[in-house]
Amino acid sequence: MKPILRRIGFATVVVACVAVFVEGAARWVEPGLSTRTLPLPLPNRERDPAFEAALSEARRASGGAVPLVHDESAGWTLPPNRTERYGETVMRFNALGMRGPDWGPAPAGTVRIFTLGDSSIMGLGVMEEQVFSSVAATALQEAWGVPVEAVIGGIPGYTSAQALELQAKVQARLAPQWVVLGCLWSDLVRQGLAPRVTPPSRWATYRVGVLLLSPWLTARKVKFLDQEGDVGDLGDASSRVGLRQYRHNLELLAERATAAGARPAFVLLPAPMDLDAAVPPETVVAYRATMRSVAAELGAPLVDGEALVHRRGATLAWWDDQVHPSALGHRELGTALAEALAPHRP
Repeated sequence: MKPILRRIGFATVVVACVAVFVEGAARWVEPGLSTRTLPLPLPNRERDPAFEAALSEARRASGGAVPLVHDESAGWTLPPNRTERYGETVMRFNALGMRGPDWGPAPAGTVRIFTLGDSSIMGLGVMEEQVFSSVAATALQEAWGVPVEAVIGGIPGYTSAQALELQAKVQARLAPQWVVLGCLWSDLVRQGLAPRVTPPSRWATYRVGVLLLSPWLTARKVKFLDQEGDVGDLGDASSRVGLRQYRHNLELLAERATAAGARPAFVLLPAPMDLDAAVPPETVVAYRATMRSVAAELGAPLVDGEALVHRRGATLAWWDDQVHPSALGHRELGTALAEALAPHRP
């Protein structure tokens, strides 16, 4: 064999050995890497004996921008009859401890849309008229030719269990025609455990390389106020509401809406993680699948935010942080909600 061929063969073997070694090393270190977090929810009263202390810490950590007061049934709520400023946004809280004006009996012929969920549903960081349900109400009023009111029932940190408490307390008084359920992030989020999220590739060398270089690559997430809380593993009991209970809560929320003469609808919230090529964390996939399943079983309208992101070419401008939609994001969700409800003319 000629010397040049021997050198080429030797170099090929060396390169192959190095590649195998690097791939093996990448597979060994990959489990220890994590690239995505979700914000810590407000404290869970049932699990935290020092609830008031934890609540005070949550207020301090958020800069006191969204004050909370004790509520016997749900743990906490927004302070009634008060106006607060969050950055450049002014938020008014009514006598029911919800965002918006005081609500009396609905005038004859008026359609009310009542939303339930956490701060993403409340519209943290956007003006009242920019919240997605307000956007939908404006569009539907024009489409239907009847007055449409948006009643914002999102409370920071509320899980589906807390939404049930709020629904039981105010639904009869509000008498909505639609109850829109957007409970998601505060149900699945937990403390202390970061999921592994890897780019789609069969080669660990590529996946690890992307993870290690992520600080210099195009940003796919936005820093939140608190980065210590993460999405829990599927089935982990420390998620605030377990998956089975989450399904039961959604079904019960819809059942109570129907029993009161309202129709249920669902909003599956999107997030910046949906801009990634990688599949979202397993927990997020499972909880979203549960909401889709419940909506399908009930034949209820569903705004699929994850699909909306891809269909309308979303960018990071849709969000103010890792979960809260910006004014643009709310406008897109509100338009989609109006489109979903429009065929159901009253």
